Amino acid sequence: MNLILLLFWVHSLFAQTQMTHTKVEVLIPQSSLYQLEKTNAVIRFTPEPGWHIYWKNPGDSGLPPSIEWTMPEGISADPMLFPAPERINFGHLMNYGYREVTDFLVPLTANEKTLLDSNLTLKVNLKWLICKEECQPGKVALDVDVRIHPREEKPALEPEMVRLALSKMPVLLKPNAFKVEHLKEIGNKSSYKIEVLDKALKENLLEVVFFQETDEAFSADAPQHFKKTKDGIEISISVDEFKAVDSLNGVVTLRYTGNKIKAFEIRKNFSKVSTSVPKPEAPSEHQSLLLMLFFGFLGGLILNLMPCILPVLSIKVLELVNTAALSRKKILIKGFSFTLGVLISFWSLALFIAILKKSGNYLGWGFQLQSPVFVAGLAILFFLMALNLLGVFEFGGSLMQIASKVHRKEGFGHQYVEPFLSGVLTTLAATPCSAPFMGTALGFALSQNIGISLLVLTTLGLGLAFPYLCFSLFPSASRLLPKPGMWMVVFKEILAFPLLATVIWLVWVLSAQVNSMGVSLFLIELLGVVFLIWLLGLGLKRGSKGGMMDLLIHRLLPFGVLILMLFGLSSLSDFKNGVAASDDGVWKTFSEESLTSSIKQGKSVFIDFTANWCVTCKVNEKFVLSKPDVLSVFKKQNIVLMKGDWTSEDPKITSFLAKYGRNSVPVYLYYNQGSEEPVILPQILSKEIISKTIEEKK
Repeated sequence: MNLILLLFWVHSLFAQTQMTHTKVEVLIPQSSLYQLEKTNAVIRFTPEPGWHIYWKNPGDSGLPPSIEWTMPEGISADPMLFPAPERINFGHLMNYGYREVTDFLVPLTANEKTLLDSNLTLKVNLKWLICKEECQPGKVALDVDVRIHPREEKPALEPEMVRLALSKMPVLLKPNAFKVEHLKEIGNKSSYKIEVLDKALKENLLEVVFFQETDEAFSADAPQHFKKTKDGIEISISVDEFKAVDSLNGVVTLRYTGNKIKAFEIRKNFSKVSTSVPKPEAPSEHQSLLLMLFFGFLGGLILNLMPCILPVLSIKVLELVNTAALSRKKILIKGFSFTLGVLISFWSLALFIAILKKSGNYLGWGFQLQSPVFVAGLAILFFLMALNLLGVFEFGGSLMQIASKVHRKEGFGHQYVEPFLSGVLTTLAATPCSAPFMGTALGFALSQNIGISLLVLTTLGLGLAFPYLCFSLFPSASRLLPKPGMWMVVFKEILAFPLLATVIWLVWVLSAQVNSMGVSLFLIELLGVVFLIWLLGLGLKRGSKGGMMDLLIHRLLPFGVLILMLFGLSSLSDFKNGVAASDDGVWKTFSEESLTSSIKQGKSVFIDFTANWCVTCKVNEKFVLSKPDVLSVFKKQNIVLMKGDWTSEDPKITSFLAKYGRNSVPVYLYYNQGSEEPVILPQILSKEIISKTIEEKK
């Protein structure tokens, strides 16, 4: 016989509790050992269907197989070698192990003291744990007879059985063949980035998983994502709680079409842990600061064409007509004041977000619209602007004149204040919108240090202010606009209605954030605004006559109404909706758990990250994502549709978006058939873009 096979079925070894539901074989090629040469013994487990055994690190539960040898003098055994494992969901636990026939290897060596042509007996003690719905330990003691031969007689080629087992063992990578980073992130979180530097690994790749040898660095169920890079493939592992570790050792497995598996072993010692937040994924592999600055300016410029800006932009056009007759100096002052208002608003947002990030929070573009108080305040502001445009009261009236006099006394004229505040208002109006190129620039900016963040946001603000600034720098361009006349009065009143429509939209956003009592409170706030304006107008009509009535109407009553309104506004957060968004039969509510489950089932997934206050999101949903022909494309390809609602603050969605370098919505991700690396679609969608993305990933 070429092989001595020691076979047995273990069913009722000592008692019923020791049933193992596996066949175990110890195989030594030609039952021979060779002096001063290693011979691989094969330990083969064949579990029954539905049962599994464990890897060296079993994951959340379980025990790995163990082996003990009792050897004659001159024979030694190396530690048992484990093939690459697979992930096994075991209830709520994530385990690492094997469900199929599995060959472990143990290299055996006979030294020069062993007698040639002698027959020796090796004693083997095996222990293991095998699990299905329940777990059962198994053990066996075996005697294996071998014969000692001269090293010259060892065959040049390993037996096929050993070659097959070796092919499933991870290949140890040299230090220059991979990179590992341990990054400390915001709060007390961290992440690991493992990049295998081999471009040939990218073709037909479906899945990449990293298995750590011990559970020291992170838990077995830590989220993992992979992407193809310029130099190979990269795995990102998110860790909820930062742990300082000295090393990271383990196995990277790559699954390809046809279920082909490649496995590599990496061993990395850390000198120190980086405390910087990882850079977000860029639109290309040659990301640079200059490119992000360009994207920021271009995104700000395009933002002027987005729906949320149009009401304010129309008012600015009207103001441009009014300023056409002013001196060049005054036009320049207005232009630079407006630009300064935009820039200071962007800088303030960047500083505020940076301060919150230092305290462990992570916010994105439009974060303030997740606050019911801010949404209600913005609605009241637009309501006041609409009333002003309709002539109910004039900002340029006595109150504004008083403010102007005060500013002039301080050397700061009304000619600076009004355009400056317009710049601030334009920035506030821009926050519900996102534009092409803007999402990438913002994702990059808000994950960098404060200096780079301010630099990128400066270019974004310059892009937003650029059209108005151009008219200020080149006054002759204003000749393209109509001349002042009576049409301006009518046009000004018409502009009030887009603002009132914006108020209605903001009330709708508010209704998704607070309950009916909260919406009722806001409507009372609007009533208070009208009542306050009436009181102030009444006081102006009566004039200042002195006495208690004058004090009551001019001072105490308006002040009291204002205090009550501010108190009511600040109380809106107490009426937040606690009801989560429910599935509508077509779109499922996003969660990382449901996404992971769908990917493991080999399904394709499309995710729409949206918010009720995001105008761009709603335009895409109305004119693209809700259309029957687009839904039929999804249905035809059996694509799971998920929606992540970011209307109110949701730290889980914020954290998930940050993994892909995004901190604003809309974000559209497409995961193709079991792949853990998504395609990030443009922020402006069309049926053609969606269809092309799906077709390219088939």
